[in-house]
Parts: sequence; C-alpha cells; structure tokens
Amino acid sequence: MDMQLCSIDDFSKRLKKNDKRPLRTISIELTRRCNFGCVHCFCAKPNLIENSTNELGYDDWNSIFEQCSAEGGLFLTVTGGEPLLHKDFKRIWRNLKQKGFLITLFTNGSLLNEDIADFLAQWTPAEVSVTLYGASEETYQNVTGCKNQFKRVIDSLDILSEKKIKLEVKGVFSHLNKHDFKAVKEISRRYCDLFRWDVELVGGFPGCKRNPQDIRLSPKEIVEMESQEPVRNKTMQNLIDEWVPSSVSINNNNVFRCNVGNGGVHIDAYGGMHPCLLMESLKYDLTSGSVKEGWKKAIPEMLKTLPFQPGPCQDCEAVEICGQCVAFALLEGCPAAGPVPFRCGLVKARAEKYGIGNKIMIPKKLE
Repeated sequence: MDMQLCSIDDFSKRLKKNDKRPLRTISIELTRRCNFGCVHCFCAKPNLIENSTNELGYDDWNSIFEQCSAEGGLFLTVTGGEPLLHKDFKRIWRNLKQKGFLITLFTNGSLLNEDIADFLAQWTPAEVSVTLYGASEETYQNVTGCKNQFKRVIDSLDILSEKKIKLEVKGVFSHLNKHDFKAVKEISRRYCDLFRWDVELVGGFPGCKRNPQDIRLSPKEIVEMESQEPVRNKTMQNLIDEWVPSSVSINNNNVFRCNVGNGGVHIDAYGGMHPCLLMESLKYDLTSGSVKEGWKKAIPEMLKTLPFQPGPCQDCEAVEICGQCVAFALLEGCPAAGPVPFRCGLVKARAEKYGIGNKIMIPKKLE
C-alpha cells in the first residue's frame, strides 16, 4: 500500500501556489559516495564509500524539504553517488513522501534488495530509474570496476518488477560497452517501454580523478549509433527537418539557451544549491542560508551577473543540432560561450549523415 500522507487539498494548494517564481522541481544528491567506480563518472568523489562526515544528515534534509515545500516544490529526484549508501535513506525517503513530494529514485540498482523493495512498495516512488552498464559480468566489471554486479542488478530489477514498482532501465555507452548496446536495450524492454540512452559523456567535476572523455565515442561513432536506433533516428530526423538556419540563437545578454535556474534547482550532498546538476561551479550555501533566499535571489543573481558573453556558439547556425550548453562547455574545460570541439564534431557528423552538410555554415573559428 502506498503510504502517501499528503492530503489532496495540500497537494492542490502547492500545485496552484500563487507565486511569480514557484520552485517546482528539485534534484537532491544524498551522497557523492558510490560503491561503483565507473570510468565515465563525472562525480568529484567516485568510489569512496567512507568519509561521509560532511554530508547532510536527516535533520538537515528535513529542514531543506520544509523550505522547498513552502516554495511550491513538488517533483523531486533523489540521486547520488549511490543514494542508498546514505545511512538515513529510509527516514529521508519516508519524510519526503509524508511531505507530498512526487519522487523519482536514480540508482545503480546493486543495493536494491528485498528489504528495500518492500520499503519502496510501501512508500511508492513515481519511478525507480536504474542505469544498466552492460549485458554481462565481464562488461560490468570493465565499466564499474566491480565484480559480480550484473546478475545482482538484474535480480534487483526482477524483485522491483514483481512488486509492481514503476521502472526505467536506461543505458550509458562508451568504448567499454558499445558492443552490448543491443543486448542492454533488449533487457531494458523487459521492464519499461522506452529505452533511454546516452553517449555524450561530459567532463569531470573539479577534483575528479577520472576523465570521461578518454572513453567517449567519437562524433562519427555516436551519429552511426543514432541512425541505427529507430527512436533516436526519428527524433534526430525530426530535428533536422525542422531546422532553420539562424545566426541569432539566444538572448544577446547571456550565453544560456535553456531555462536553467528558472524551473528548478539541484542540491548537493553538502548543502550547495546549484542552478542545475552539472553547474558545479555555481553554488549557494544552504548551510548558512535559506532555500527562499537561494531560489528567489541568489540563483538569479548568479546567472545574471556572471561575466559570460555570447561567443562563437551563438553565431553558429547549427547550435540547435549540437545540443551545446554552458555546463557542458565548462566541464570540457572550454569557455562558457564555446566553442567545444566535441560538439562541433557532432554537428558536422549529423549534418553529413542527414544530408544537410552543404546547408550549414559553421563559422571558420569553430572548424
């Protein structure tokens, strides 16, 4: 039975909160620690199971949730690291449910045993999202650095499926596991209808000892995978078909093309509030401030006063095709306004593959 204790009236009031800047979506990183050591991980502290002293505890998170709820917060994603490593995971999750949040859990799936499954069946998530890193023990070990995890994850997925918990099984691919793509997709379809996957690995956070770009597929390899996968191919074809050359892609006052900092925030394991999960360099400290102050004032000011000026990416006709954003650029060690060589390579490969290479004029300074 789903132990949802927030009343319908409270839920409706929060949804209809009369506020010029409601905080609707929040992602929280319960811990940056993980029991896996994935080569593609961009986290600052991968594979460190100990040293949790500086992480927020139950009381800290409870205060943050109270404040998020007061600002209209409704949709919440719990992620990590591996969130199940947090010693107060169950208390924190139960608290979130009691406050009426609609929660999605991101996990590597290795710690989802019968006990956790029974707990989640009682305190139901909107969805449990598990990343599958391969279709064999050998591939799993190559990607995660851990032995005997593939069967463990599959067994966990079976347990959750039996308990009727909504699942998403997605994939992330590199040179280490590209060969398992079709098999991972087939496994995913046992548990969910839509197979989501990613190949556009980003750079690591400051302090990360790994460099995900070292195992990233080349633009040509990525486009070849996209064209062979029906759903992704159709999505890309629609994007190409609707593409109209334009030299003015964004507001001339900044380099942001997305709605960053306007619809939601990310809160890390140490109380840092960020405009989004990948904007590690922009942070408001909730341990000495409030969610209201951070959301209403600090985040907008951070984004408004940053010394970022529009650059070559904003003059490129193909910026919509490459998917470039400020966070990606910074994590690649590039200027916020670009260019990012990897993204430029994606544009060229996609334009060539889908027959518009002769229509796109990429500025020479990007070539």
